[in-house]
Amino acid sequence: MFSGENQYHHLYDHPALVTQRLNLPYTQSVWRCDIQKNNCFFRSKHNFVPFKQQFDFEGEEVALVLNIGDAARKRHSLKRRPNPVYAYSASRLESTSYFLAQYADACIEFSFYWSGNAKKHMHILQRNQEDVCIYSAAYDPADPNFRSSNGVWQDVQLQLDLRYGAAKFWIEYQFDIGEKRDYYDSYSDLGFIAIRNFTIGYGVCQNSKSEECDVPSS
Repeated sequence: MFSGENQYHHLYDHPALVTQRLNLPYTQSVWRCDIQKNNCFFRSKHNFVPFKQQFDFEGEEVALVLNIGDAARKRHSLKRRPNPVYAYSASRLESTSYFLAQYADACIEFSFYWSGNAKKHMHILQRNQEDVCIYSAAYDPADPNFRSSNGVWQDVQLQLDLRYGAAKFWIEYQFDIGEKRDYYDSYSDLGFIAIRNFTIGYGVCQNSKSEECDVPSS
C-alpha cells in the first residue's frame, strides 16, 4: 500500500503530453487512501455543504458522509435571506493535489451510497487542461428509471486519460431540499450521501463505467 503523498505533484512538474502505456492485463494500484487517516486527499469545497468523516452504515468502514436532512434544516432555519454565494443544496469534494501522470492510462475506483427521498445527482470531473465530466449518476423518486440505486453501496471504476498530464478530481453532488413546509419534523426522510474506498492505479479498468457527460454549472 502506498501513502499517496509521492503520487501528487504540481501540474507544471510534467510534460504536456504523456504517451507511455503500462502493458499489463490488470491495473497496477499505486494509491489507496485511508479515509480514517487522511480524508483521501479530498476536501469539501468552501461555500458548499461539507462532508464529514464517520463510520458507514454497517459501522465497519469510515466514509465521507453528508446528511441531506441536516443541510435542509440549516437552510430552513435561517431567519435572514440566505447567503447567495453559499450552495445549500450542493456539495463538492476536490482533490487537494494533482495525481502524477507517469502513464497515459489509469483507473480510479471508489464506492458511493445515497438514500432517502431527495432527488440527487452526482458528477465526477477530471481536471487538467480543461474540466471533463467522466461519470454521472442520478436518483429521482418520481422516475422509475432512476430509483434502483437508492440505499445500496455502488462500486464504480472509471478509466482516466492522462495523456495531457497530471489531473485533479471533483466529485460534485446536487440535491433537492425543497421548502420548509414540505418536511416539518421529517428531515431524516431526505437521507444521506456517502463515499469511500478510493484507489487509483495505472493501466486499464476491468469494468469501466466512464461516460461522456455535461459539466455541471457552478
